[in-house]
Amino acid sequence: MGMGRKRVHDKHLPRRVYLRCGSYYFVDHLGKWQRLGRDYGGAMRRWAELMSDHPLYTLADVFDRYQREVIPTKAPRTRRDNIHQMKRLRAVFGRMRPAELKTIHVYQYRDARGVQSKTAANRELELLSHVCTKARQWGVMTDQPARGVEKFRTPPRQRYVTDAELALVYALAPPMIQCAIDLAVLTGLRRGDILALTRDHLTDEGIVIRTAKTGKSMVISWTPELTEVVKLAQDQAPQVRRHIICTRRGKPYTGEGFNSVWQRIMAKALKAGLKERFRWHDLRAKSASDDTLEAAAGRLGHADPRLTQRVYRRKPEVVTPLRRKR
Repeated sequence: MGMGRKRVHDKHLPRRVYLRCGSYYFVDHLGKWQRLGRDYGGAMRRWAELMSDHPLYTLADVFDRYQREVIPTKAPRTRRDNIHQMKRLRAVFGRMRPAELKTIHVYQYRDARGVQSKTAANRELELLSHVCTKARQWGVMTDQPARGVEKFRTPPRQRYVTDAELALVYALAPPMIQCAIDLAVLTGLRRGDILALTRDHLTDEGIVIRTAKTGKSMVISWTPELTEVVKLAQDQAPQVRRHIICTRRGKPYTGEGFNSVWQRIMAKALKAGLKERFRWHDLRAKSASDDTLEAAAGRLGHADPRLTQRVYRRKPEVVTPLRRKR
């Protein structure tokens, strides 16, 4: 493969790193292939060692270093998101020298990207800002051009999943996905945390978990409903498996694999009469909306109930009209 060609496959990988036959390889400037290993995290650490003395001439070099040193330390979902976001940043800023990046360039990127998606623009600006912070630590930037750049104001999502809508989708889901739905509504856990649940998380006290996004430790107490769901999930697949939610073969779901299953269920639900599709994450909001604010904030791991109220409480409130004397 010529080193000058545009990558067609594995676009999430750094420059000159390739996935072949289950292993990652780095191709140096002499065309020599060096095996980095089969595990992505380990391969990135080995790549970091090989590239430790590589000068940071351009922002593409800075992105490379960030990808090999910083991204592997993040949660799996964040890693995937950052790699996707960095492809866009690299396409626009990659050829610039770090010192050439100015605040005006960041604003121009924000405005152009915001035409397509304001939310995506905000996330990419957050990543760029952190990359610039690291670049200052690495000595290739003297200021922080992305700091203080005003982000787009995006209103919180308002989609509330009614009991009838949930029942319709639930009836179309396979038994294991039904268990995942129940876990999402009962516990308020994010999808990644639910898919990561194993037998090791189950204790006499409850489900003991450290959430991937915030690192918050929680004990979700057993209730008859939660006990029944976990038992039912364990009965759906071979006993020789660790994960509570898994495939028919007992293997853990990947995020992409689970999302594909969910999208197929949504497609069936729309044909069966669902008026508007909803996201998996909307089940977390339902868990918060169908309970008291205090209980919902605790279950979602929010220290400040105002976050729960602003973002996750979506159920229309029932009010009483004023009674006037006639």
